[in-house]
Amino acid sequence: SGFTALSSHVSSAEVLELIQSLFVSIDYAAECVGQVWKVELIGDCYKAIIGGPQHCSDHAVRGVALGYSIVAICKTIASRLRVRLSVRVG
Repeated sequence: SGFTALSSHVSSAEVLELIQSLFVSIDYAAECVGQVWKVELIGDCYKAIIGGPQHCSDHAVRGVALGYSIVAICKTIASRLRVRLSVRVG
């Protein structure tokens, strides 16, 4: 259910387009949540910190909100494209 398995069924251009769609959507969700510092992207891994580099007292609430948003985004995109995706948030 990962991108490696998916790439055996679709072209590399389609996988890149899918990853780009996911990351653009996650960036937008992070902007809406606020106080999200995107640390890095490695392949299909999106790493971010809530409340960094500036402290925010509600970082846990924002983190949960972003986590739920990421799951919803993946579910929506997978359904629209009729592909199977899984996501881990933590």
